[in-house]
Amino acid sequence: RNLSKSDSPFRNFISILIGYIDTVVLYNIFFIVTSIGIVTIGPAIYAIYKGYNRIIANQTDHRYRRFFKDVKENFNLEICLMGFILALLVGGIIYMFIFFFLNTGNNQWMIVPWVAANFLLLYVVTFFSFYFQMKVKMDLPGKVIINNALRLAAGSIRSIIFVLFSFAIFFLVPLIFLI
Repeated sequence: RNLSKSDSPFRNFISILIGYIDTVVLYNIFFIVTSIGIVTIGPAIYAIYKGYNRIIANQTDHRYRRFFKDVKENFNLEICLMGFILALLVGGIIYMFIFFFLNTGNNQWMIVPWVAANFLLLYVVTFFSFYFQMKVKMDLPGKVIINNALRLAAGSIRSIIFVLFSFAIFFLVPLIFLI
């Protein structure tokens, strides 16, 4: 079935998932392979966003070759730096999770910074999602895209809190019963 912009995002997601499952799997493998060098995380994220946007636009010819071409074409300072910053932030937040997990048993007050770290992780992921989506779809200077991504991520704080509570309800509550 052809994808349409008038369809809901969820319907397009299901259509892509079912109709292009081979592409989704291969794109993720390509992403992992091209992200082995930490400097190439940014261009790999850009290429995967670009590839999925092409699928939505029904431009599916040579999609695998285009992925690597997009990585190569967008191997520039700005995108590499943003990918490196994303990797550093996510790595630091995961380190905080491990630190809080190891020390929360003795210090119950550490639950508060653990919740803050969860919120920070979701905010960082939301910011970079907006950044790379705008980078793929719009031809704007980097400062404008960063400013817009910061504002959009700040504007979606209610959604971030909803996701955080949903995660806590669906994952952490059953996890407590398993421990």
